[in-house]
Parts: sequence; C-alpha cells; structure tokens
Amino acid sequence: MSFQFSWPFATEDNFYPKAKALLTEALNKGTKPPIIVDTIHVKDLNLGTKAPELEILEIGDLADDRFRGVFKLTYNGDAFMSLQTLVEANPLNIYSHLTPSFTSPKFLAANASVKIPLTITLSEITLSGIVILVFSKAKGATLVFRNDPLESIKISSTFDSIPAIARLIQSQIENQLRLLFREDLPAIIHKLSQRWTPNGSTHFSTTEKESAAPTSPRMKPVTLAEVNPDLPSLSPTNMVKLSLLSSSQQTLSLVTPVIPDAVYRSMIERHQERDDESKDDDDLSSIILRSRRNIKNGKVRPHRKVFDLRKKSHSSYDSSLAGTNPGPQPQAVKN
Repeated sequence: MSFQFSWPFATEDNFYPKAKALLTEALNKGTKPPIIVDTIHVKDLNLGTKAPELEILEIGDLADDRFRGVFKLTYNGDAFMSLQTLVEANPLNIYSHLTPSFTSPKFLAANASVKIPLTITLSEITLSGIVILVFSKAKGATLVFRNDPLESIKISSTFDSIPAIARLIQSQIENQLRLLFREDLPAIIHKLSQRWTPNGSTHFSTTEKESAAPTSPRMKPVTLAEVNPDLPSLSPTNMVKLSLLSSSQQTLSLVTPVIPDAVYRSMIERHQERDDESKDDDDLSSIILRSRRNIKNGKVRPHRKVFDLRKKSHSSYDSSLAGTNPGPQPQAVKN
C-alpha cells in the first residue's frame, strides 16, 4: 500500500514565503563558520513537480483526529533551492578574532576584509529513509527520520571553477543538510502543518505579533551601592591593588617573579643534593650516586686518557737506539 500526494498544494498562496522564512531562520541558527560573514538568505525555493513516495511499514494509532505510522520515504524529484550570502576571501581576516593581537602580523592592508558574494544552488536531491509520521488535528504533523535520508545531491556555486573550494563546499553543505534533516526539518514541518489545524490562523497571528513587537529596553546594570547602601565603597588604592593582582598572572615573561619564603618545585632537587653532600656518608652506593649526579649536572667532568697504539717503523726505532748512549761493551781477554 502506498500514498498518492496532491503535490500542487505547494503552489498555494503564502506557502513559499513562510517556507523561505522558516528555512532562513533554521540556516542562521547557532554559530556559523568564520568564513561566512553575512546572513544566509533563501533566494529561491521550488518543490518541483514530482511528489515523494511513501510506503507504509507500520500503523500504530489510527483514529478520526489522529494518526501515527512508520513509512519508507523515497524521493528523486526536480526540487531545487538557492542560497545567497557573503564569504570572507582574506585568510588572515578569517581567524583574526580568535588569535591574540601580539601574534598577528601588523601589515598595512593585509588584514583588510574582502567579502565575495556566494550563490549556492541545491538540486537533484535523492532521499531514501525510514520516517515516523504523527498527525493530529489539534497539534499538527510531526515527522522524524530514523536514519540519514540523504543519498546524493548536486551543489552548484560561484566557485565551481576552483575544484578544491568546490569539494570543500560540497562536503560542508552535505554535513549541514544531514543536520537539517535530523534536527531542524521536523520543527519546520510542524510549524507549517499548524496552518491546517483549527487554531492554525490564531497561532500564526500571535507569532507574527510577537516577532513584530519591539524588544524590551536594556536594563541598567545594578551597582553595589544600590544593593547595600550601608556597605562602604572601595577606595581607589584598593581598586589599583586588585587590578594589579588580577593582571599579575597575565604575562609572557620567561622569568617569573620570585616569591619570598617559597621553594619552587624545580629547586627541590638542588636543595636535596646539598643535603646529601653535607652528610658524611662513606657508603659505596651513595658515592657512586653522588658522582653520577655531579657528572650529570656538569660539576665534574670525567678525565680522558688517550693512548697512542700506533706502531713505530723500524727506521725510527733504529734511530732512537743510535741516539742513546750505550753502556760498556765486553772486551776480549788475552791469554
């Protein structure tokens, strides 16, 4: 058993403007990548002429005013959507707000912002997934995907002539679309379905009034004197001392200030060495340990003895013998 949609319902008046507004709100929700420096606008939206296919897998609750079922959704239509925004083309200016000022180079115009308009078109969308659909006349419809329905999508952008950027945009948009199907699309469908409920017109009118209402003025910050007037105010001297104390650890100096009457961890070994040397311990193991520590710390260097093992030639040996004063030689005795 399957469903047959009356797909031209999407051509009703005021459908596309509300759908664009909800998609724009969903795309700009949360933190955007630093390369996007403007609001993401839904420039064009068209659901196409081909309707999706729903195959019934399970029906859990069926009544006159409510319905709950599990379906298999398959879509391979001609819907498309165009997005427009501005991106930052200067790589030095993308992550400049995340790095300290002293680590950034101080060029004249290198940190200047270079904004380039970006237009992205999403088309040839292929979906296949398991859907849980719950419909109520009083609350509207709720749609939740059990798995990742996105199989393939074609993305065309302004940077299609640069393959590296095109691949990056393809992967980033696919990740965002998977997040959209998992988190944002159920809320969008629920809001759009409330226009067919009996209280749908009242709900949309109240939300429009709330969005059009001006925001409340910013409250004045509360001071310490207003909370407790009897508390004496801090003197400027104490404020200066507190500011110096808070900024004392904000330093890049390689030499930290010396704290009186304190022993640093790096100095504990040196103090321990002095205590060991002051003891009169003639144990062989302690002597060997102390000598190794002294050699390691550079206090004592081991003496080197060089032996020349090269053999001398016979001529040099004879000349050395000729230069010496020989002893008395034995003389012949005459009979």
